[in-house]
Amino acid sequence: MSAALNTTQQKAPDATNAQGHNQNTSDSNSAHHRAAHKWQRPQRALLTGPHNSFELEKAPTFDHCPNSTVSELKKRHGLLIYTQMTRVAGYDGAGAIIAQYTLAAESRDKAEKLLGDA
Repeated sequence: MSAALNTTQQKAPDATNAQGHNQNTSDSNSAHHRAAHKWQRPQRALLTGPHNSFELEKAPTFDHCPNSTVSELKKRHGLLIYTQMTRVAGYDGAGAIIAQYTLAAESRDKAEKLLGDA
């Protein structure tokens, strides 16, 4: 009976995904394919011009709480971003008051540098 307990254990085969990549080890190129930080997507969008909250929720930004992201960009990264409340068409034609964000011209260079350093 003790001989049965001393049998050699076989290593379980590596788990692979549909593309044949090993899922048990980290990919050395994973840093290259890492998604952008949450704050980088709206910052990139604001570099192209003013955007309102509805626009920032859509692709490619996908920021569902831009008010907190803009607050982080202001406080943590020192960017000057203007917020103006604006009325847009809402549900069933009713108006909705939402924020429109504009990156100040004097913060543009800093914003570009932050994206380059990240």
